[in-house]
Amino acid sequence: MVSNDVAAFLSPAAKRCGFRRGGYLCFEEDTQEEVVLRELLDKKLWKIPERIKDKAAFEENINRSIKRYNPEYWRARQSGLEAVQSAQSIAVSHNNQQVDQEHLCAALLGQEDSLIKSLIERMGSDAEGFAGAVGATIARLPQVTGSSREADRIYVTQRPVHLSARGCFWFFSTKF
Repeated sequence: MVSNDVAAFLSPAAKRCGFRRGGYLCFEEDTQEEVVLRELLDKKLWKIPERIKDKAAFEENINRSIKRYNPEYWRARQSGLEAVQSAQSIAVSHNNQQVDQEHLCAALLGQEDSLIKSLIERMGSDAEGFAGAVGATIARLPQVTGSSREADRIYVTQRPVHLSARGCFWFFSTKF
């Protein structure tokens, strides 16, 4: 069981695994609760109980189950994690002190078999031109250089960064 307050942070995929009852999101024994546990761990809303001695093995069992029974969810999760890491690398390589929507959009466009790129092409637009516009926008962002720059310190913008196609399409509609 997960309280409705915590359930609000779960993805639609995780919510579909359960049912609502008395202010809680409940899960049957045979449901794919691993999706929910993975998300709660990722969002630091739940910790593996102290009674479980081998926490790494417990977490690996969660991951293994998701890979086996929810491969689409696992691929989307991994793709999202890779995009965030790539967005951080893009910000660092451009001497930007914070990760912004443009960095994430560039990361999503640069992924192998990019869903964003294929959707833009299906809309009849130039995905490469859009990627160039995103790159040009990143080049105009404020840069921090010199001895006062802390290379390992990077911040996330105060603007909302949507970890989905919606954020990239917002950028597409306003900048391209």
